[in-house]
Amino acid sequence: MLAPINNFTSSNKIISFKSRWLDDVYYDDEQEKIAKDIAKIRLKDWPSDLDANNRWKFGIDDGICLADKPKNDLEYHELLLKQKVKIPPRPPEYYRNGDKWFNTKRYRAWLTWPDYIAKTELFNKLKKLINYLYLENLALEKLKKEEEAKKTLQSAFVKSQLIKEFLSFFNSEDIAKASSIPNAIMIEGKDIKENQESITWLVSRANANYLKITRNPGISDEDYLATIDSVLDECRENYEKSKKRSLLYIEDFDSLIQKGNAVGDIKDLLPTLNSEYKTTLVFSTTDSKKLDPITLQDHRVNLKIKIKDKISADDFVKLQLDFLRANITKIGKTDGYKFNYIPGTDKNVDLYLGCFGCNDKILWLEHKSVEDIEYAVKFVDAIKRIKCFKNIEKIQCSAPSDMTKARELGFYIISALTKDMKAIIEKRL
Repeated sequence: MLAPINNFTSSNKIISFKSRWLDDVYYDDEQEKIAKDIAKIRLKDWPSDLDANNRWKFGIDDGICLADKPKNDLEYHELLLKQKVKIPPRPPEYYRNGDKWFNTKRYRAWLTWPDYIAKTELFNKLKKLINYLYLENLALEKLKKEEEAKKTLQSAFVKSQLIKEFLSFFNSEDIAKASSIPNAIMIEGKDIKENQESITWLVSRANANYLKITRNPGISDEDYLATIDSVLDECRENYEKSKKRSLLYIEDFDSLIQKGNAVGDIKDLLPTLNSEYKTTLVFSTTDSKKLDPITLQDHRVNLKIKIKDKISADDFVKLQLDFLRANITKIGKTDGYKFNYIPGTDKNVDLYLGCFGCNDKILWLEHKSVEDIEYAVKFVDAIKRIKCFKNIEKIQCSAPSDMTKARELGFYIISALTKDMKAIIEKRL
């Protein structure tokens, strides 16, 4: 059965969900299968599904095409349809009596006239459905890509928040940061699977003992709470042995703190998790409005992350800057920073304050190529998120060997030299 995207229309043509009709034309099972099989093929698949005759015609051998291939998907579809519906030669508009007696090609072609009409009608009929299904497939592919892009961006937001507001404290060896570790983290999203994927990612990045509690069917709230208490005692013992904190994922924890439930014990327990048990509890929910608001107060559930349904352009820019900021790291015991502007590669540029650290209005770049300079300019807003660089008003560095790109970026040579007598260039922000 045809199953197009909900309410999909093309030029006011609507295809039914529960029939094989398109614009009052009926398609049987075989015709529908031909149309569906052809409509899903793309020019990038060339020479897929060509028969032996067409492969020979186009000079194709072992996937190598020696002739010109179709220019677009629709031309490719028409070629594939022609090998499924072979239209006989069109009969002449007139013929001589001699043609009949001598059984000429023209006369034999004339005898196929009814077949010509039928095959032509079938060809046009199928071509119409193929074109429609092709547009429908494009719409579905676009929708799928948009959904995948949205999920990727949603996931990136969650990871960015977890890095900034949890992992940077939890994984730190700085004892002073221990007090900033949350007692509990709530991840809220409509898709349970996405919530769980975010928790799985968090567990994989946390330097922690990891424990998970699963609620068995039929277990009462009281018994489930008793299980949690027992596991927390184990978390405390693990810390005493290994000096490593615990990350405790409790499935279905939100069912315990629904509005109207007796949550007194849980309210008393949550504020003590970090200090007493050296543990951070992690749970997810699909709707925090159904949960007891007192239990969710900030000193109990310190970190609440919501997986957004819609992400604005401003949100995207903020995420990009947060991500880049995370790739700017201190250089040993110096006053400088290393900016890995293409993570996963050796593409980086060193950052310092100008005038040997005396001028917080100048960003000094130690670069290896003009590309380093270009990316520092491109992502200067991320660099300004480092506290010491927040006031910079101009960028300086030694002049590269080729000044063409530097001038395009707005740099000009100033009347000063480096210690090794190289010209200095500057760009005002």
